[in-house]
Amino acid sequence: MRLFSSKLLVNVSVVHVNHRGMGEFTKRLLLDFMKEHGEKVVLLSNRKIDPDFLSEAKLLGASKMILPCPLPILEQLLIPLLCIFLRPQACYFPSNTFSVLKVPGTKYVATIHDLIFMSDDYLPNSVVQRIGKIYRKITLIWGIRVLDKVSSVSRTALSEIESRFSFRDDVVEPENSVLYNSLSICNGYQDSILSKYSVEEGKYFYSISGISPNKNLPFLLRSFSKFSEQDSRVKLVVTGVKGELSEYAIDRVVFTDYVSDDEKRSLISNSLALVMPSKEEGFGIPILEGLYYNGRVIASDIPVFREIGEEMIEYFDPHDETSLCEVLSTDKIVDKIEAKNYVTRRFSVRDSSRKLTRLLGW
Repeated sequence: MRLFSSKLLVNVSVVHVNHRGMGEFTKRLLLDFMKEHGEKVVLLSNRKIDPDFLSEAKLLGASKMILPCPLPILEQLLIPLLCIFLRPQACYFPSNTFSVLKVPGTKYVATIHDLIFMSDDYLPNSVVQRIGKIYRKITLIWGIRVLDKVSSVSRTALSEIESRFSFRDDVVEPENSVLYNSLSICNGYQDSILSKYSVEEGKYFYSISGISPNKNLPFLLRSFSKFSEQDSRVKLVVTGVKGELSEYAIDRVVFTDYVSDDEKRSLISNSLALVMPSKEEGFGIPILEGLYYNGRVIASDIPVFREIGEEMIEYFDPHDETSLCEVLSTDKIVDKIEAKNYVTRRFSVRDSSRKLTRLLGW
């Protein structure tokens, strides 16, 4: 049976249908990693896996096990039992949580994307999100010492983790423990999304956001409302907020429903700029998308965005509405070729998958 020869168990529960940032990170990283190690991999999930990812993974030789149950049961009970039964060389946990019960002989490697959920200021709106916050917090506090290797998606996030927790010196490898997100380059577009929401090319700003406090959406909307007083011709389009929430609804702001990747690329490429107002992030994949598909990105001046965007993007104070209005009013010309080259050169999935291989000790 193929499972008995497995060398790596990977929890890919985050790569579900309509997955977001952490799911995209996991999907991109593993598909490249499995080009060389696919036959050694067993993908574990507590729910249906994204079908496109699963079909590619199977072609690369990976196996799968779907174990329908709450995530804590999968990670804290079933995965340790599988480690005892299958004796894999390693387990990889790519999305913040992991098994706190360490099985001798199996290396545990985890990617912690950020520590936003540790903050008392982060107060999720839904009950499910609140339970998720508690679970992530307990897992990290109780279990981080069982990990053999810790990685993150940026130097900024990794430094915060190191300053917050104590573990052995060899748990973090400075040359390997930063697994940058990368961009899946595609040429598909669906410009009909513009007419669907009555927006015109070059006459709107675009943002991919959410209602979590760190996303800073109310600040963006207040700032845009002030900007609209100066220029009423321009709209703001926001993706990531389900439905048009009445408490956020203001004039000339369009909230989209879920959009496909082709539709998202069209919204990015036809906008004046991609705007990222976050107060905290572990990385910020939309910045890469904005640079590659548009060239112009306007982002809050926080350390991780400085690390990712360097001098390629424009910054504003995420606490000062006037600061953002001033940047929105600027008609900056960008070098789109340079922006594309920057993304493909600096954020290589091949580089991150090789680092993961070294963290696993292969």
